[in-house]
Amino acid sequence: MKKRTLAAVLGAVICIGIAGAGSSMAYFTDHDTITNEISFTGPDGVAGVLTEPNWKPEQAVLVLPNQSFPKDPQITNTSKSNLPIIVAMQIQFVYGQGYPDNSMVGQPLSKEDMVCVHDVYDIDWNSDDAQKADWVRYDGQDAEDQTQCFYYTGVLKRNFPEAGDTTLPLFTMISVPKDVNNKRYARIQEMKGFDIRIMGSVVQQMTGDTEFGLNSAKDAYEAGVFVF
Repeated sequence: MKKRTLAAVLGAVICIGIAGAGSSMAYFTDHDTITNEISFTGPDGVAGVLTEPNWKPEQAVLVLPNQSFPKDPQITNTSKSNLPIIVAMQIQFVYGQGYPDNSMVGQPLSKEDMVCVHDVYDIDWNSDDAQKADWVRYDGQDAEDQTQCFYYTGVLKRNFPEAGDTTLPLFTMISVPKDVNNKRYARIQEMKGFDIRIMGSVVQQMTGDTEFGLNSAKDAYEAGVFVF
């Protein structure tokens, strides 16, 4: 009997904007709250929740050059059954609600605009730290891509009756380099900020099945099982 792969998708949107029309380029505003959207394959299906525990949504965050603010997207196994899961996450940089061309709102940034964003904001990707690398960026992608996908190297257990396992954060901080100036920030001002859209994909770990064995997130990634 073939084993059925149980999967769930979850997501959030983080908004990165400017401090206001006519304000100094030195101020960067992070706003809005993280939203978890979770769907299940059934009442006994796998599930996860996407959170950012160190972000304080009730406080406006103003960041000057040479400063940073915490952002720590992570996934927890919240399955209703005692199922181990493997996970992946997608990060997408998109045009926000303030973008002058309404038809582009929610669409991925152009390559040129993503270069500008990458030039102004630094993200401490776990995957880029050789001492960590608990997350692995998909082959052929890099930190300047508008859409980036990562799979987690560990397996998350449900641990009934205790809480399920949680991944390490995909990243923990977004920073503004101290040398950012008006020229480098000009295009982001024109864009009226941007959004970071986060999607997670969680899949049941299955072992001992020669056809559908998914022992690790690497197996699921190579099999094309993760869906965003």
